[in-house]
Amino acid sequence: KVSASGDVDLFTSAFFDVFNRCLLVFKREPAVERSIDFAVKFTVASTQIYAGGRAEGDSDAEGDGEEGEEFKFLNTFFARMISVSDAKDKAVRFRACQAISKLLNGLGEDAEIDDGIWDEL
Repeated sequence: KVSASGDVDLFTSAFFDVFNRCLLVFKREPAVERSIDFAVKFTVASTQIYAGGRAEGDSDAEGDGEEGEEFKFLNTFFARMISVSDAKDKAVRFRACQAISKLLNGLGEDAEIDDGIWDEL
């Protein structure tokens, strides 16, 4: 479990640094397809695990849990994909839209997406 916000920011930065490399490949390479599937499943699973901990009463273990914090990475992922979905490169647009589609299909009904992000979609 990540305890400091600096660790979360560092992880998010590293995650997208690696994930952005997949966006450049237009050809339906199996490795890229699996990487995108992994990123989407990781995002969905981390949201569900965090929300499950809140449901069991672990939400205030550190005393500074914010409401909706479990969806922070999800919303960050959506925001990043939306921002690159209008790129000049058709491979980046294709992969961003593919990731958004898979993420929307993988989310449960209880997932909370920021209104601003939903409006941009």
